[in-house]
Amino acid sequence: ADAEKELRAIWAIQRRPEVLGEEHPDTLTTRHNIAQQMGNQGRYADAEKEFRAILAIRRRPEALGEEHPDTLATRANIAYLVGNQGRYADAEKEFRAIWAILRRPEVLGEEHPDTLGCQFHIARLLTEQTKFKEAKEIIERIEVPIRKAYFPTHKYIIDLNVLISRIDKEEGENE
Repeated sequence: ADAEKELRAIWAIQRRPEVLGEEHPDTLTTRHNIAQQMGNQGRYADAEKEFRAILAIRRRPEALGEEHPDTLATRANIAYLVGNQGRYADAEKEFRAIWAILRRPEVLGEEHPDTLGCQFHIARLLTEQTKFKEAKEIIERIEVPIRKAYFPTHKYIIDLNVLISRIDKEEGENE
């Protein structure tokens, strides 16, 4: 709550036209950080609303554009929050759209950590929808590159291990 208050005070100054203005990249970054704080506090709907407002500005061609890393990060945050609200199919659809951009060689490519992370989120969301076969196919494709990209105690590695265990358990129970 204190971090959000501090960020809101900074945003109040930055957004003034004589300082940076509402649509300046630094102002949007501060606003993005506020939305992240809201999400961290479990205020998913409020955070999603804030991220959507930021996205509307960032994705415009005269701002950052559809494929800019900051725009894609905002989209990923929205997808994550949508999933946290139980709207798994909607979140999966958004992560798949982001993945389609990230995987292109001129953007990041198939084995970039952000691309792998995006696929991990798709697998996680498929698991939430009990689509274990699809989730397992993605995990099998990304497991080795993810383990190469991250150190053993990284959140993605821990979450990957938990997800693999969950899928194996669910598949064992359904046989």
